[in-house]
Amino acid sequence: MATVRETSFATPGDRELEITRTFDAPRQAVFDAFTVCEAARRWMGPPGWEVAGCEIDLRPGGVHRFVWKSPQGYEVDNGGTCDEVSAPERLVTPQDAGASRTRNTVVLTDDGAKTTMTYVVEYPTGEMGDAAAAMPMKEAMNMGYDKLAEYLARSTP
Repeated sequence: MATVRETSFATPGDRELEITRTFDAPRQAVFDAFTVCEAARRWMGPPGWEVAGCEIDLRPGGVHRFVWKSPQGYEVDNGGTCDEVSAPERLVTPQDAGASRTRNTVVLTDDGAKTTMTYVVEYPTGEMGDAAAAMPMKEAMNMGYDKLAEYLARSTP
């Protein structure tokens, strides 16, 4: 298991990346940060990028879609459908991003005033999983979770 600052990364299988982070916020606030567009706009994406488009239909079969826009105007579009929603503890969403399709499972564990997020990304091949586990990807994900921690600190009592 590798740790980048406060975010831990593990590869439980050759096609899986498991990300774990504890946030100083109640579970419902963390769940909302993933599932409410207004909240997602405040933290998702690399530094300097903005969420230019967001659609979340939080029910099995509902569509979720995000469009990120770089400072230079480059856009990245990805999304999918919700397979499973068990608010505020579990969300399973296949995601299409260009040639890649992943299955993402977010489990939020209530630790009193804190919430532990376990995020498992399943890739179609081991090669794709290996590429995702590369250090630049980990650093980028950690920066996003740093932004989430800052957002939660500002928005939760």
